[in-house]
Amino acid sequence: MTCGFYNLGDYSRNDGTELHFNDWANSARTHGNSMTVYNWDGSKWVDWGTVPAWTNNWQFKLVDQIDGVKINC
Repeated sequence: MTCGFYNLGDYSRNDGTELHFNDWANSARTHGNSMTVYNWDGSKWVDWGTVPAWTNNWQFKLVDQIDGVKINC
């Protein structure tokens, strides 16, 4: 992924289902850039914090609720 915002509801899993990546993430890995994670509350994007750059296995405290990510540059 390149810099910018990504709505995870726009991306389908490649496992034969019609499920999307929103409300699915439990952890993150960053390579060189930090990443801000968001939840969609039905009317707006809510910033839930930033995963630092060069993080190998960041575990989210609130699992299965990430709906969008922004790769920071």
